[in-house]
Amino acid sequence: MGTTTRARAILLTSAMAIAAACNRSSDEAPSDDLPPPSTSFTPPTMPDAGSPAPRSTKTDGWLVVDPGAAEPVMVNQAIAIVAPTKGNKAAGTMRLLATNDGLRIKVAFTGLSFMQKYTLRVHLLGNCSSEDGSSAGPSFNFDGSSLTPPQGQQGLGDLGEVQADVGGEAKGEGKLALPAIQGPYSIVGRSVVLHAKSSDPSKANAEGARLACGVIGIFAEDTSL
Repeated sequence: MGTTTRARAILLTSAMAIAAACNRSSDEAPSDDLPPPSTSFTPPTMPDAGSPAPRSTKTDGWLVVDPGAAEPVMVNQAIAIVAPTKGNKAAGTMRLLATNDGLRIKVAFTGLSFMQKYTLRVHLLGNCSSEDGSSAGPSFNFDGSSLTPPQGQQGLGDLGEVQADVGGEAKGEGKLALPAIQGPYSIVGRSVVLHAKSSDPSKANAEGARLACGVIGIFAEDTSL
């Protein structure tokens, strides 16, 4: 078959395929490789409010509860709901309140082992999606780089320790000097992880297994700890 004949055959085959597609019944399901989605997402319809009002600059650099409020209130409380990682039972809450003389902390945990001690640390990323808590990243440095901290710097992310009672529960409160809710080293949006005590406490920033993890969020109730 010559070149001209082959070209005509190809064109004829293409035309037949197109005609067959055009004659397909309109209610016939399309032959896609991917199955149709079982769910759909429809974004919200935003009202046409014209030109947006200029944003206030008086809260720039500060976390506020409602940025659009006439008189924005600065965030001074935070909370984390801490859930167990895979294979563990530890769970609880951590609340934080900024005061003039430091950050007040209050914790309550269940599912711990009899009379065991645990450590609480803030971690760089607000991500507790992995089964082992590794997605929270490294310990957070309250006054420097978390990814490349100075060699030998101790206590990165350290919020102290808690000890379980005979029933496997732990409650406590205290005050911290370095962690902050406001400012460039704000811990809001990061993670807090409950660790088993390290098997090598002499090693700088040694941490035990990650038993529970929670993202630190804004807490706005008008209450004190």
